[in-house]
Amino acid sequence: MRSAADHEVIVVLAESQPYFKELEDAMKIRRYVKSKNVAQLPEMIQSIIRNRQNQASAHEKRAEELISAAIAEGRVYVAGDKLTLKMTSVKERMEKAMGILVESI
Repeated sequence: MRSAADHEVIVVLAESQPYFKELEDAMKIRRYVKSKNVAQLPEMIQSIIRNRQNQASAHEKRAEELISAAIAEGRVYVAGDKLTLKMTSVKERMEKAMGILVESI
């Protein structure tokens, strides 16, 4: 990793969480919708697109949950040193890592 002089917190996300697939699926839907003039399409097609947009929102929500899990399971480095953090809350992990960083400066 980096040297202690960098004074930074690095979180390496756990690879066990498929958040990237969820984001990719949502982006594909959003890109398709953006490429079409939905208002000029038949009502049935507009309804299908609305349903797909709802699916994209669900993919984004799921990705957010998976990213939180990946952070909770991930490796944390502070000023180049790997930390062993027992807490699983993302907020607690980040607060602890930032606290250690501030104390080390």
